[in-house]
Amino acid sequence: MNKTITFHYHGTSGASVRMSPSGCYLEGEYDKVRVRIYAAGAPIRDASFEILADGESLFTSLTSVDSNGVPTGTSNAVIVLPANTNGEELADDFNSETLGDGAWVYCNMLDAGGGSNFAVELELEQLSEDEQPD
Repeated sequence: MNKTITFHYHGTSGASVRMSPSGCYLEGEYDKVRVRIYAAGAPIRDASFEILADGESLFTSLTSVDSNGVPTGTSNAVIVLPANTNGEELADDFNSETLGDGAWVYCNMLDAGGGSNFAVELELEQLSEDEQPD
């Protein structure tokens, strides 16, 4: 069965906050299909979010470099709702990892960008059927 997880944050915040629900347990193996971000009050600067499964980003990791172009490590990729927009759909920035049976998925709003009342939807496609007891 396919699944859509919707994370909410009602209000605005200047600091990183965990969106509700605080975590979603996956029963089965899933592939990522798309993410939709919506804000009732559009942000005045880019709003940024991260979606994690067991602490790892679902999106392509970014490699940070210093001023000489030397890699300094990796950081979790973020997804963005651009300034002055109410909605965004993303489907091509996912990493190649599938979400395993038993994974915990959660979403953090890193910067509200001055926006308010956010919803982030993660659409998943199930790869394995749940084992049914006899």
